[in-house]
Amino acid sequence: MDSSEIYNILKNGSPEDRIRFIRSAPENSFKTSSLGLIGSDNLGMVVISLSSMILEYCNGRDPTFGSVLAKATHSLAYDTYKSNIDHGGLVPTTLSGLASQYVNALNLLGRSEEVINFLNEYISFYESLGEIENLPTLYCAKANALLNLNQIDTAEAVLRAIDSTRNPGAKIEINRLLNKIAQLKGDITHISSPGPAQQSINLAEVLKDALGNFGKDGEQIQSVLGDLVEENNHNHLDPNDNEQFQTALKMLKRGEAFITKNSDDDNEWTMQGKMREATKIFKLEAHPAPHKITSSYQKLTKVLEWAERNQHMVLANDALWGIYLCHSRQNDDSKAADSLISLRTNLEQQRLGVEDPFERGGAFSTYPQLFNALCEKLQRSKRYIDLLEAMEASKGRGIADILTRQQGKAFADKDIYNSVSRLPLLTQKHGFHYLSYYIDRLDGEATIHQVLVGKDGQVYGDDPVKLAEHILDAALANLDPKTWVEKCNTL
Repeated sequence: MDSSEIYNILKNGSPEDRIRFIRSAPENSFKTSSLGLIGSDNLGMVVISLSSMILEYCNGRDPTFGSVLAKATHSLAYDTYKSNIDHGGLVPTTLSGLASQYVNALNLLGRSEEVINFLNEYISFYESLGEIENLPTLYCAKANALLNLNQIDTAEAVLRAIDSTRNPGAKIEINRLLNKIAQLKGDITHISSPGPAQQSINLAEVLKDALGNFGKDGEQIQSVLGDLVEENNHNHLDPNDNEQFQTALKMLKRGEAFITKNSDDDNEWTMQGKMREATKIFKLEAHPAPHKITSSYQKLTKVLEWAERNQHMVLANDALWGIYLCHSRQNDDSKAADSLISLRTNLEQQRLGVEDPFERGGAFSTYPQLFNALCEKLQRSKRYIDLLEAMEASKGRGIADILTRQQGKAFADKDIYNSVSRLPLLTQKHGFHYLSYYIDRLDGEATIHQVLVGKDGQVYGDDPVKLAEHILDAALANLDPKTWVEKCNTL
């Protein structure tokens, strides 16, 4: 049943039609209370009767059904408000609340473009009404959708313009999204002092204020949060401590179970849970059993398929890293490299959403081992042309950042290093050799990966060269051309 069919039942159906519809709807804690009002002749009361059900569906219990119901109910509320002198007894907050639940469900489902289209149509209406309680939530939903679409600078501009004075709950979401943007951009030149929206906040007080309007359900949420705090008396959980790591997983799982009511509906909440379940073995076990790795891979593949289909790029990236870990533990270097190449492509696409060349330069900071791991896997699988591209891609990103600064718009990395594939033809045509190398320094040892494109047009590679770091440091000390003339004169 689509939203237009539900709209028709709510607006034109008999009381019995509406009651049958509610009884046939997926399980919901507020069905009984909704049945008491859904048969009203007052369309405003029909809207109000559904609000609590929609809240539960759209926040995780069943976002798929919730999005359809919320869209139909919001359309009915909007039409009723506009066509009646007394607005059908509805107030702007009720309408904007339905709108915020609808876009929240869409974001959980990864339907980002629908979020943008809906808000472009209705957000000016709520601004004209002077609706300030739910408007910050709508803007947060827009910023979230923009992030999923890699429009990072635009998303940040939306967030920094939000006035959340009357919506303490929105402060949590604003802070979360700004922190997410800070991680995605990763300014590599300096750490700036936090702006007003990034200041630390008293989470307990904000939650208390935000949940105050939820009545008994809000009290239940506060009770669950209180139990978690009491059971886990930590100001900070150290993810490097296995016991505390498992405690953090337990807290997340319990919180999500409460919100989603253990729903198996495919959405961001459930996919994040599957992701954690699939990857925890790499944290908790030094040598996971083969069957556990296979199970992890199967779960992560499903997460990746959902994330790519629904444009959840951050979730897709985490899934790709997890898949890389699976292939790596199974000693399948080539497939591990393929996962990392896909991850690199996603991060390069992400950089297109940032115009500041210094900030976009930190896009890879979320996965600091990506480049080292990719070079290692390509070298081991003897994919030397791909290794050459990986090494040249890092130079290409630097050139792309320079062009971005010069042209005042984001320049694609791929446009630079695509030319690597033509190197064999160029070396053969013009009769020269081209050597590319990369030095990875770790734990007192330097690993040097190298690829040679010969003047015969062939690509040559070999095992990496290992050097003690003090030898490399001594060699690097001789790289200053200013000292060469003086040294030559002493010979």
